[in-house]
Amino acid sequence: MCLEASENINILPPCQECKVECDRLAYHAYNSYGHGLSHGGLRWLQRQNPEWTKAHIRSNFVVLNVFFRDMAHTEYRQIQATSLTEILSDIGGNMGMFLGMSLITVTELSLFISKIGWIAFSKRRRDYLFNKKKREQVNYYV
Repeated sequence: MCLEASENINILPPCQECKVECDRLAYHAYNSYGHGLSHGGLRWLQRQNPEWTKAHIRSNFVVLNVFFRDMAHTEYRQIQATSLTEILSDIGGNMGMFLGMSLITVTELSLFISKIGWIAFSKRRRDYLFNKKKREQVNYYV
């Protein structure tokens, strides 16, 4: 898990070790305000030093409570839903079911399209096929 310094603890930047953030914990922070010491706290401080008055305690003491609001955290994990073989299997299954195609049909179709493209773009190939057709016609009639 990558931990780097960040101003906002809820958004951790991706580090150099793991390019894609795959595991993250988020602790949510909240502010809470109060009105100083409680009456019980004032009495306890006066018992500690009887010379302190309530006004002196309120003007010279600060109360700071640090606590977790919720005893929980949010954990984000990224997991792989499907593998490459499952994806290829799904594509092949859908092609077979909806188009009536198999892997052999796709191979033959791509071979046919590549031959048509080769004939369309190569003058030498066109001339060869034209001459071949002429020879076959001559041999057929002989």
